[in-house]
Amino acid sequence: MIILLSGTQSINKKFLARIVLANLNTFEHKGYTCDFSHSDIKIYDADGKLVFRPSTIEGGIVGKDEVVQEAPAIDQPIVVNLGEDDGIEDLLHSEPDVLEHFLALNKEIFEDGIKHNHFVNRFCSMDVDFGLTDTPRYLKENGTTKLLHPHEFDDVVNNIKNSPYKTKVITGTFGNHFINKIKEVFADEEVHVINIIRNPSASWLLNKKPQSKWNSPGSPDLDEAFDRERFFQSSIVSSSTIKNPAVVTVRFEDMMQSGILTIAGVDIDVREDYRAYNKWLSNYESKIDILMSDEEFATFNDLALNYTFNDFYIKPDDIDEEIEYNMPRDTLLSKIAANFPKNLFADLGYEPLTKDEILKK
Repeated sequence: MIILLSGTQSINKKFLARIVLANLNTFEHKGYTCDFSHSDIKIYDADGKLVFRPSTIEGGIVGKDEVVQEAPAIDQPIVVNLGEDDGIEDLLHSEPDVLEHFLALNKEIFEDGIKHNHFVNRFCSMDVDFGLTDTPRYLKENGTTKLLHPHEFDDVVNNIKNSPYKTKVITGTFGNHFINKIKEVFADEEVHVINIIRNPSASWLLNKKPQSKWNSPGSPDLDEAFDRERFFQSSIVSSSTIKNPAVVTVRFEDMMQSGILTIAGVDIDVREDYRAYNKWLSNYESKIDILMSDEEFATFNDLALNYTFNDFYIKPDDIDEEIEYNMPRDTLLSKIAANFPKNLFADLGYEPLTKDEILKK
């Protein structure tokens, strides 16, 4: 089974991918089973007994109550015990190789693998979906990226084919052409496309990133202008894929309230972090700093209610659009404008929210 997890910004697709992968695959080794749905993995033996769970208390000692420590000798290290440890370390002592296997798998699949299967906005395919061409730019040789892992269409196909697991998950912002192309390539496989949408006001409020994110080692392609473009691009593509009968659209708010994401008839618990703090924010989001200023937020609703192609368009510096799409520039721009959404709220099925409405408990 292949799952394409797409949608608007500020839904943390990579974290959701971890949860989906962990729930729709079984990870076994030497009679033990590992639950990878959280970064703090849990390992069970063949009888279902929990034999490994990392401690949540730094310096704790398994099963020991807090005690007063005597002052150590000068040449001895200080021993710190912060209370009764909730960790379970049976496996660490009985079969450490099993623990090492699952820890290596955690890094391979749920840390590195999820990053390598996240394709941001590379496959929006807006050029085809807007009727400019029959061949999207991502299938042409001149597609380039500064991202840290390969982002060509063949890379996606190979990642899926080379995965040894029953269920494969890729994340990003996926347009209709890309979705249909994947279904065509994997015609013999079960392909599910999940388009997760969110109220644009809440999504915009949470989209602001720290300055340290721009052009950082982890995001060499990302600057503030590109991040803004990516935000609106994901909203436009999501509003288009809603109409695709091959796509299941899920409201982020509904997923938070129920705590469940249903894929292929399977109800997946999305963890406490994703459950609702209020109608518009998750528990996790309620605890983070909101970086967007009132001034930055103030103009967004009016812009999204009356969105135009001129608001979105940035002239590319790496291609000549008239040559690329074989039509005069005026014709090109008017064709795009005719297909362009006019109201991002209405197209996604939402109404604007104030900042106070989003944050209110």
